[in-house]
Amino acid sequence: MTLLLSIWQLPQVLLGLLFCLWQFGLGRILSASYQHKLGAYIIVCQGNWGAVSLGLLIIGDARLQADVTNPLLQHEYGHVLQSRQLGWLYLLVVGLPSIFTAIFRNKLNHKANPVEVNADAQANKYFRQLTVNLKK
Repeated sequence: MTLLLSIWQLPQVLLGLLFCLWQFGLGRILSASYQHKLGAYIIVCQGNWGAVSLGLLIIGDARLQADVTNPLLQHEYGHVLQSRQLGWLYLLVVGLPSIFTAIFRNKLNHKANPVEVNADAQANKYFRQLTVNLKK
């Protein structure tokens, strides 16, 4: 299943791997872990730049903690869910609009970007269900 999911998300997975290799080459990776409940890798790097989700890779600064109660992780996981739904279209439909409003944050409201609102909505739904299942 993971292999098929990786092929479905191949462009963003390759971009994520390149980004991780770049961070590794700069000696900036602080930690890396696989979250089985999420089916995603969490890569924490030095700096203060936020986070990005590329396929099954969630890469971010020290605020990104491998903890399902972390708000940044939850939001970025919403992008992982979008990537799983959109496959090869993810970078065009979600990635470009997201990075555009993130870069021009001073002039544009990044959090109001429809792809960001959708990521939050999907993450909220997923983590509410996860919490219910963990209590059982």
